[in-house]
Amino acid sequence: MLGRLDAGGTCDVSRVEVMPGEWKIAELHIHISGRTMFDTIGFEEDDVSDDFHLVPGAIDLKEGAGLLKDGTAARLLGVQPHPGW
Repeated sequence: MLGRLDAGGTCDVSRVEVMPGEWKIAELHIHISGRTMFDTIGFEEDDVSDDFHLVPGAIDLKEGAGLLKDGTAARLLGVQPHPGW
């Protein structure tokens, strides 16, 4: 091994059941630090996803991308579409 992680780092994951038998990660919190042979490392991430919505089961990737691109998904969710889409 060419490095080590410092004590006290944390990794917390919370999942929610979005439909029977289907689980998604709702929260991910990672906070670690350490040192490699060549450099100091640090990684912090806090990600929260809480607005899951079902889409039609028969939708394919191209159709899903179309819903995002034309703003249909944003309208259904009541949000503004991202300007870069």
